[in-house]
Amino acid sequence: YPVLRNEWERDYYLKRNLDGSNGYPGCIFMENINKPDFSDPVTILYGHNMKNKTMFAQLHSFRNDAGFREAHRYIYTYRPDSVSMYEIVICSAYTDAHLLLRDFEDDGSGTYRYMGSRSDDQTAVWNDLKDYQDARAYFSDEPLTEDDKCVVLSTCGSGRQRVVAVGKLLFTHWY
Repeated sequence: YPVLRNEWERDYYLKRNLDGSNGYPGCIFMENINKPDFSDPVTILYGHNMKNKTMFAQLHSFRNDAGFREAHRYIYTYRPDSVSMYEIVICSAYTDAHLLLRDFEDDGSGTYRYMGSRSDDQTAVWNDLKDYQDARAYFSDEPLTEDDKCVVLSTCGSGRQRVVAVGKLLFTHWY
């Protein structure tokens, strides 16, 4: 799938197709606070949980099935100048709260302003997901560190939950 990003509207592609028309299934899209080159400590991608098992529907299988998890351990991102490989180190349910909420500041009027990524965002995500205590969550044996770069795949769960998979960057091959 192409990964789209709208600089001004966070969920622009939630209900818009590749050509910009309104409707489903929407597109996989990057959090607009993230740099488009995946260079942030944590880059968040959103995709629908499609009934036909496309987009990010498979995250539910990854969370619930150890055999599926073993057979599908990696996330690949392809850009015009490189390919990156990530190993999934977490798959868990979580609230619908923003995973990087601590990077925002309330200006006093109820409007939140993004303050920029922090070098320890990945360890904060690890800890927040651990603290959520999803009984079916998967966590690798090694926690994320401040040296890691991560990509998060996020999709709808049940109720006000999301299912997220966190991939730790293993390598990037530049063309």
